[in-house]
Amino acid sequence: MDRTAERRGLRNRIDKPRALGLPFGRNCSPHSEGIVKHFIWVRWALVACVLLGLSVPWLYLTLLNNKDIVRSILSQIPTGPYLIDAYHHFVPTPREVNDIPYSIFSLKPAWEIENQAVRDALPDFSVIRGLNLDKFPSTSIPSSTRFNTWERSNADAFSSKYSELNQINVSNVKHLVPAWTYHSGEQLLNAKIWATNVETNPIIADRKIFVTTPADFLVSLNAVNGTEIWRTKLHRPARRGLLWWGGNAVCAPRLFVPTTNDGVYAVNPEDGRIIGEFGDHGHVGDAGSVVAPAVDGNILIVATLASTVEAYDVVSGKYLWKTPLLKKSDSFLPPPSQDFMLDGAVPWSGFSLDRARSRIYVSTSEARPGLYGVSRPGKNDYTNSIVSIDIATGEIKWSFQEVAHDLWDFDLPAPPILTTIRRGDKLIDVVAAVTKIGNTLLLDRDSGKPIFDFRLRKAPVSRVPGEKTWPYQPAIELPEPFGEQVFLPSDVTNISEIQRASVERKLKNAEFGFFVPPAVQGTIVSFGLHGGAEWPGAAADQATGTLYVPSNRYPWIVRLYYRDRLSNPIRSTDPVGDKLYQEKCGGCHGVDREGYYANEFEGDKYYPSLVGISVAKDSKKIESFQENHSGIDGLKDVSIDELALISRYLSAADHISDDRRSLQLAGASQLLLDNQGYPGSQPPWGNITAIDLNSGKKIWRVPFGEYLELTKMGIPITGQPNFGGLIVTKGGLIFATGTIDKKIRALDSTSGTQLWDYDLPAPGSAPPSTYEIDGIQYLLVVATGGIYANFKDHSDAIIAFKLGN
Repeated sequence: MDRTAERRGLRNRIDKPRALGLPFGRNCSPHSEGIVKHFIWVRWALVACVLLGLSVPWLYLTLLNNKDIVRSILSQIPTGPYLIDAYHHFVPTPREVNDIPYSIFSLKPAWEIENQAVRDALPDFSVIRGLNLDKFPSTSIPSSTRFNTWERSNADAFSSKYSELNQINVSNVKHLVPAWTYHSGEQLLNAKIWATNVETNPIIADRKIFVTTPADFLVSLNAVNGTEIWRTKLHRPARRGLLWWGGNAVCAPRLFVPTTNDGVYAVNPEDGRIIGEFGDHGHVGDAGSVVAPAVDGNILIVATLASTVEAYDVVSGKYLWKTPLLKKSDSFLPPPSQDFMLDGAVPWSGFSLDRARSRIYVSTSEARPGLYGVSRPGKNDYTNSIVSIDIATGEIKWSFQEVAHDLWDFDLPAPPILTTIRRGDKLIDVVAAVTKIGNTLLLDRDSGKPIFDFRLRKAPVSRVPGEKTWPYQPAIELPEPFGEQVFLPSDVTNISEIQRASVERKLKNAEFGFFVPPAVQGTIVSFGLHGGAEWPGAAADQATGTLYVPSNRYPWIVRLYYRDRLSNPIRSTDPVGDKLYQEKCGGCHGVDREGYYANEFEGDKYYPSLVGISVAKDSKKIESFQENHSGIDGLKDVSIDELALISRYLSAADHISDDRRSLQLAGASQLLLDNQGYPGSQPPWGNITAIDLNSGKKIWRVPFGEYLELTKMGIPITGQPNFGGLIVTKGGLIFATGTIDKKIRALDSTSGTQLWDYDLPAPGSAPPSTYEIDGIQYLLVVATGGIYANFKDHSDAIIAFKLGN
């Protein structure tokens, strides 16, 4: 969850909030009472800010300076599938936590360690055979989908981001000029907080534009001149998609607007009024939703953050069916004394609709808890998958999984695209889904079978007690991957020797390779957590079967570490050791030894957790201490005698935690940057790739985004992290945005050659849209900025372009 909606406090089982507005519902843990007290404190603090004229940043700093409050909250947040990252914006929090019911000091194996010899005995590769075209007829069914409108986010029911409009084309695109600019007029208090930029791809219908604003308003604009028609306040509306429905004989047109707490609202597109007679006072569903719904006949289909797909009557809102996307597997048994706990498979990425087949095709998230899968053995079916569902009944027709038993956060990030390819003399209707590890899943819509052979490679075993990795992971050959899937030491940045050395220092003792699983107090490195592909996804030219993919190519670090879910009593029983620790170590590693890591909003600052260090490292040697702290600015001198006292203090604390069985394993993922803040890998760091889906071969790949300061130094264009997306048109053009350099670009779709660009007030934050009114084609882009590290400028602007005279 980018990170995604899930990681931003929208965990998988959120019910409607209670009167206090807490992010907990029917699934609260017994600890909720303590959490409620603290949230009441925060709520009253917010009220005080308003009454006394104090700023929200003041409250932010107050919480940072009162970490005991925050730590108390975090210590009471329920674990496993009910963990809600409610304080993600105040202090970095672990991605997941899991109790360890055994002693880490025991000489006996706590739980079984995977047998390397058993894994070695398996064949190196396994293959899921592709479609046998000799025995397979053409499967293409004529579709009623139009490609000249933009009435659903991502263009249409197929999520194609394709338009047949061609007034703007390769010969005249250089004449594009702004037609108008709309400003919502909102003050952007903290652009680093999730949901203060707009990731909604605008839709256009009935000469109106519908889109959201940074302050959670749904607005309607005149599509010709950009003037505001109305605005309606909802709770985080249409985070990544909305839908205009044209109505029927008994019902006028409606907007269907997903919200992150209350399901999907029906809104009158004429005046912004919530249609109260629909569903439950205007909305359907108890769980949040962030992606565009779809309508087939009289059925409204909704994807929720509660791992379900739901259907309602489009006019009345009457409930029709619900399909859970969680499936427990008995392929493996849990370790002793461990409950089976599986969450995830959240359809936050979106889905596409095939009306001719009465099917939808859904992308799902990874399994939870993530990074640590002891409590969820097996493949974790329906996670990291494309799932095909019958619209009339809700029955799952087939599913296809990319990564089994995911330990790396490799969820499918974007809605699948429906398109048609030609194989020999046959036309095949396919589902195409781009993935975080740089793959394109290309599947037959009817059977779910891959078009090309789907090759899997034998993967390493885990050294984490009780973990059972899946034996094989994807290593596909066709369609050709658009991103590298393994980060190696040779991939470390070569921008300069100083920058390279700074990254190598961070990677000391790191593990590299194909699907290396996380290790306790170890470091693994991979591409993939923010791409390959990200949530904006790809675009497909429906006429040629060509897929265009914006992608990221920069490394992440994944770690498992110990934490203590209870307070640390050693602080009172060893005041001398505690004082010395706090003086020499606490400033970086924290008063309770749990370390610190900067999240992807901020950078990659990291101070490791020292919980459990007495069993993981020889911390008594001053030589190893100095080596481990080389390059740390402001490091205080520590003598051999002081180090011995600190080591004794840490060992005693670990034994206390171990004796009371309060140790947990937590996982964290983090950017890998050099000392100048650039990605820690060799460029290119961002690309656009064209793939011929008919053959599976790449046509071209070009860097996407430019650091001018590096170009001026003679470094070839590096590309940049990008989170805006692209569209493709019949005019032979790709319009792409979302890079740090704040540009929107037009590229020739046949070659990737840049034909035009324009400097926006902030990076584009959603895929562009295009539409035609009164014979004039417009290009529309939302430019509210990015929320991740090094995205600095933010705006409230939406800009429309058209051809100049």
